[in-house]
Amino acid sequence: MSVTELKEQMHRQIDLLNDENDIEDLSATIDFFFNSREIHFDSNHPDFVAQLENSLENANKQPGISTGELREKRRF
Repeated sequence: MSVTELKEQMHRQIDLLNDENDIEDLSATIDFFFNSREIHFDSNHPDFVAQLENSLENANKQPGISTGELREKRRF
């Protein structure tokens, strides 16, 4: 089954839900799924790209530390 077919099937199943509690449970499950992923499913999504650019900018602003310096710090 293709991704498009799976999405269509999921949409049909969601449309069958009428109970508010079921819909809230499904919403919580979907939220948990997306929040549990380390990498956003769409690495080209503007929000994800912006987050990466922001992280890179922050990393470039802070002075780095060499492996040797880190080893020295851990000794004490």
